[in-house]
Amino acid sequence: MYNLNKESSEYFVGYSLLFKKTEKYLGIIIMDELTEATSEFLKLLSDPFKLEIIKYLKNSEKTSKEIEEALNISQSYTSQQLKQLRKANIILYKRIGNIKKYFIKSNNIFRVISAINSFVIELHKNKFQKLIDSDNIEKLK
Repeated sequence: MYNLNKESSEYFVGYSLLFKKTEKYLGIIIMDELTEATSEFLKLLSDPFKLEIIKYLKNSEKTSKEIEEALNISQSYTSQQLKQLRKANIILYKRIGNIKKYFIKSNNIFRVISAINSFVIELHKNKFQKLIDSDNIEKLK
């Protein structure tokens, strides 16, 4: 082991090794946090209703009532989904009087969903071949 007295050069060698180990350890922690955040994000997107809400909000702001009616889901379930999407920073709302209008925070979410859809199509080409042949692939995006 190292003699870690400040006058010795071993102190600096020992400190340097300790720093490198700590730096590496912190890198693992950061990567674990990123992996966990990515996993949570993908879990959020794994809910078909959340994906439908995101797609429904693609072109314009909507109230929860409009979302509920368009997707044929209950008011309470719509509210839960919107709350989770807001918490995940995917959607925002603006208040007009006592009405909340929901909208997509960043259109990058559609690039992410499109990339995932493309990957799923590639994985399951046979299943989606008729759709690919009929050029209706945009319906999946």
